[in-house]
Amino acid sequence: MAYTEENTPHATVVAGRDPVALRRRRRAVWLHFPRRAVLLIAAYAIAIFILRTLPIAAEPLADPTPGGPAPIISAAVLERLPSSLALLASTLIVAFVLSLVVAIVAVLVAWLQARSPRIGGVLRALGRMALYIWMPLPFIIVAFLLILLLFAGPLTVLGPLFSPTGNNVSTLLLGALVLAFYPALLAAHDAAEVAAGPDPRQRYPRRPGRRLLAAFLRLGESLLVQTAGIFSALAVVELIFARPGLGALLVQSIFQRDLPTALSALSVMAVMVLLGRLSAELLSWVGLFIAGSEAIDIAPAAKARPEHRLWTVFGVLLLLLPLALVAMGLLTSPEAAAQQDLQQRLAAPSPEHPVGTDALGRDIWARVRLGSLNTLASASLIAGALLLPALILGLLSGALFNRGGWLWQSLADLLLLPVDALLFFPLIPAAATVAALFGQVTTLSAVLALAVLFLPRTARAVRDMWRARREGNGLRDVLSSLAALFLLALFNAFVVLLALEYLGFGPLPPTPSLGQMLQESQQHLRVAPAATSALLVVIGITAFALFTSAAGVSGFVDSRRPLVDMNE
Repeated sequence: MAYTEENTPHATVVAGRDPVALRRRRRAVWLHFPRRAVLLIAAYAIAIFILRTLPIAAEPLADPTPGGPAPIISAAVLERLPSSLALLASTLIVAFVLSLVVAIVAVLVAWLQARSPRIGGVLRALGRMALYIWMPLPFIIVAFLLILLLFAGPLTVLGPLFSPTGNNVSTLLLGALVLAFYPALLAAHDAAEVAAGPDPRQRYPRRPGRRLLAAFLRLGESLLVQTAGIFSALAVVELIFARPGLGALLVQSIFQRDLPTALSALSVMAVMVLLGRLSAELLSWVGLFIAGSEAIDIAPAAKARPEHRLWTVFGVLLLLLPLALVAMGLLTSPEAAAQQDLQQRLAAPSPEHPVGTDALGRDIWARVRLGSLNTLASASLIAGALLLPALILGLLSGALFNRGGWLWQSLADLLLLPVDALLFFPLIPAAATVAALFGQVTTLSAVLALAVLFLPRTARAVRDMWRARREGNGLRDVLSSLAALFLLALFNAFVVLLALEYLGFGPLPPTPSLGQMLQESQQHLRVAPAATSALLVVIGITAFALFTSAAGVSGFVDSRRPLVDMNE
């Protein structure tokens, strides 16, 4: 986040009294985009090299192309590309409109709080509560909620206007709404911080127009930098709505053991991610000039306010919900979740089966308990494996970046360059491809693939948390931020694992998982909506608890930028 000499005392001293430091900062601003563009292209080259060497390093899949290797971009990929590009463009448009509305409301509330702390504080609390209720919902849950509301719920009157499957305008609109939801809320939060500052009671009387324009550019930059995150979810959304796009093609190619087509689709996605990241860096560069040539860093956050302590207590208490699910899963026998009774298939909720039964007559509540244990255990393994390497890389990079000047910033970026190449691979398609390349698709292969792919995203989150830290706080706040990092990684791993399990990359049947149960319930959603609704409630509450606790215990950071980093 850019800041000027008017909103931090440290910047006033540096920029106003030290001409050498001022020249160094201005030089860093001028060189920001050329430096980042060179590094991004270098990281993209490494990513393409990785793609070319994967078939050599791994057990090769079947090559169906007669007479030699397949072309770099196959005909099937070119045929599916327009559908995915249309969905991506629609998503960015919907996300931009939604995030702009949310950001404007957030800025108005911050402006009101600066003039009337009591009224503004109440509105800020209500707005924050509304955001934190909806923001943690995984995109796959949003998709199922839309289908439930339109075809088996209170909005069935609108159902005939939409087709739940196919390559048409209705699935384009539904898919764009699903994909745009989370990136839009993150971008709005990010832009509002630039416009209003980390502390809503802080006023910026000088150059408010330039600050708002910088926030507008920051909104666009936050959306474009999440291109990989959108492509990651796009693969699942295309399958849910049966759209013939790149993501659906990639997943189908993996299960058909068609290596050239899968890698070709992943290569095209990497190109789209490169274009998105270059556009984001260009907007960031322009925003630095608009905010002020002295600006190149994130402003340190203010001292913790009393509501932060309440939020921390609330977040920690919410962790009892997923812990209770894990405990119940440990007490549930696999036999109880696997026992079939075909005479009771798709039964309604009853005292014997509180949530009903599935298509094979198995008790859904027993399967939910055991599935929650399996999914949360895998997500915890990913978050735990990431913590130490991401912490080392992120802190070293942040320490170098904070020294100021383009040279130190370049060194900070070079430190992350080898792992930054992985940012060009959308998480879900890349994890599915890597898991399939290196043997049978199992929970362990998916967990290992995700741990590697999450590393650069988590390291960047650590760096931004370090740069946005509150100064003068002690060990307690450092430990709280470590806990926030683990919970943030746990939340994102949980969301991605849900999607991979839905695609079939998870425990093999009859072992249940939450994503696998979603896939099974989709076929009978209209016949047994109560079972699907109960499953969505459990997943939604778990995601809400993980996300809110991560936000609550991040005691010395007041920035949503790490959330954007995790969705890159």
